[in-house]
Amino acid sequence: PPFTVLPFWLLASVSAFFNIKKLVAIEFLTSVVIGLIVFMIFLLALPNFTTSAFADYFRGLPLAGFWLPVGPILFALSGRASISELVRYTKKGVYKIIFLSFAIIAVIYFVFSISVVVLTNGLVSEDTISGLANQLPGIVIFLIAIMGILALWHIYVLLGFDLGNILTK
Repeated sequence: PPFTVLPFWLLASVSAFFNIKKLVAIEFLTSVVIGLIVFMIFLLALPNFTTSAFADYFRGLPLAGFWLPVGPILFALSGRASISELVRYTKKGVYKIIFLSFAIIAVIYFVFSISVVVLTNGLVSEDTISGLANQLPGIVIFLIAIMGILALWHIYVLLGFDLGNILTK
């Protein structure tokens, strides 16, 4: 139903008009929440960790699976619109910040991917969540959904903020 998207749209649209300092604080907070959710999922997967799960997963992966990470990588790179604002916001260490941000995002994606492979015994579903539904408590599935919404919110707000700057300058 369209009314389920309305709160997301309203919150993300309003936050695109925040000043940069408030937006940085909110982005940092939501990034920490995403990191904590991924870390919790990793802790749940840790007792089940075996190398055979990965061997089975990659053995059954067709050659087309080589391109599997392209979607998440392109999604992560859509935040590049924030780089121009980052340069205006901070004059020092921009390259360090970009590199550190990229490294943190890569680690979070990697840890989440490893955790999903372990929790599903290598049988990862197309949407990830349905494959985990029987493996994890409902609250964890809810937190994964929140993590997805926050990830979308990051990009929506950054692109909205960038669009606002383009239209006003």
